[in-house]
Amino acid sequence: MVAVLTVLALFAPDALENVVVHDPAGAGFLVKVETVPCARGPHAVVDAAEVAPACACGQGAACGCKGQARGEGAGCACGGGGGCQCGGMGGGPGAGPGKGMGQGKGKGKGKGKGNGKGMGMGPGGGGGPMPAALRDTIHALVYQHTKVKRTLTILPDGGETVTISEAPEQVEALRRHVRQMQARLAEGKRVRAWDPVYAQLAEHYGDTTLTVEDVPGGVKVTHKGKTPAAARLVHAHAQVVSGLVARGPEEAHRCHVVR
Repeated sequence: MVAVLTVLALFAPDALENVVVHDPAGAGFLVKVETVPCARGPHAVVDAAEVAPACACGQGAACGCKGQARGEGAGCACGGGGGCQCGGMGGGPGAGPGKGMGQGKGKGKGKGKGNGKGMGMGPGGGGGPMPAALRDTIHALVYQHTKVKRTLTILPDGGETVTISEAPEQVEALRRHVRQMQARLAEGKRVRAWDPVYAQLAEHYGDTTLTVEDVPGGVKVTHKGKTPAAARLVHAHAQVVSGLVARGPEEAHRCHVVR
């Protein structure tokens, strides 16, 4: 008989209305995942505006770092460790994404005279800003998470998920998102680089196998680790994604660690 887990380590039972976890072997997950405050990234708990010094990035969207004279910056964000991080190349109207997290070197004072030289990391992390189309797909899924149903089957070395929806636009978004993230990680780029579980998974992605198959109403994904360490991270990632499906933006604003 297939056992059904009623609790994920990450969530209360009542948060799993649209997530079902099967455990055929009865062994459970290889790791326990816990939520923690984000130490960096767009959801960092530090009020960066209170600790970052003045900065300017170039031309484009305004940068709001402490002490900055409201000049115009090429997509910048205030880092918790101090300083302004430019998210794109300065120099032209509207240059750079609005929420870059790159290692910016923008200089300047006052009216946005900065020369933004940062190679930005947008919400996607390493490898440059995540394209708007990818972000839009993620947002569509996260903010409409109640329209999605997810079934996760725990495998000894990974997991198999079937994620479906009755809403046609969500079905297309699910299929598109999985393939977009698969391609991004295969190219060495990151997703949610500020989230420890995602950062570690990206480092071990070459030690995993991931197959994607369209099914009626959605998509089926089989994700396995080739090594024990990779298998542990696949289990961790499966729990985090299940939490995103269950709790949507509330979970998206949190970070996760393996215990």
